[in-house]
Amino acid sequence: MHYLARSLSRPVADVRQTHSAPRLEASANANIARLLTLSATALKRPDDRPRENALAYVVIETQNSWANFVRAYYLSCAVGMKLASGRLAVATPRFTSATDALGYAVNHFRPPAKQKRPDSNGVWDRRDEPNWVDPNTLLTLSRDLKCSNESAISVALSTGTTTFSDLPTFRNFFAHRNQDTAEKVAVKAAALLIPPSLRPVEALLFRPPSRSMPLISVWLAEIRLTITALCA
Repeated sequence: MHYLARSLSRPVADVRQTHSAPRLEASANANIARLLTLSATALKRPDDRPRENALAYVVIETQNSWANFVRAYYLSCAVGMKLASGRLAVATPRFTSATDALGYAVNHFRPPAKQKRPDSNGVWDRRDEPNWVDPNTLLTLSRDLKCSNESAISVALSTGTTTFSDLPTFRNFFAHRNQDTAEKVAVKAAALLIPPSLRPVEALLFRPPSRSMPLISVWLAEIRLTITALCA
């Protein structure tokens, strides 16, 4: 099977809670590296439907990869995780289980779900979980739970990058192609100084001013840098 076809058939791996930040970082960055390779492969293709499908897949899975990482990172900090520096990242008071930590996040961000409970296997409905893509979710939880690495989290997520607001807009377009999502992409593209004549998939290939990489590569690179900073 062709590499591109194999990659498209294999979704981003779920990243789970761990007691080791370097292990969490390695797992998350393996996802990012695969998506970088896939996007580079797609960029070499002619402007055709397979390339557009491949890039749409990369955008959707890039958001999934980031959300999975943030979820696992929060759960890991809540029960205690050793950072690359050797310091312990932990909530105060420390949660006894990831299930309890997730329940706290659900109750905090999803008021309608307050009366719900995890299933018999301790699994919450993903639809009841907070928006892990939004950096404010992790910032709020780390502040409210007095995480020992709260200041480092704040620094890592306060770089001024627009990746975490731009990416969801493009992801929603490729997942739900309609006039509304297309118009929102056009607004984001204008803010990024992308020519308005470009289609969304062409905008992904556009190199923003002062950047040597296309937009999709910039997003992946900035997410990887943020992951490294959070795990340091």
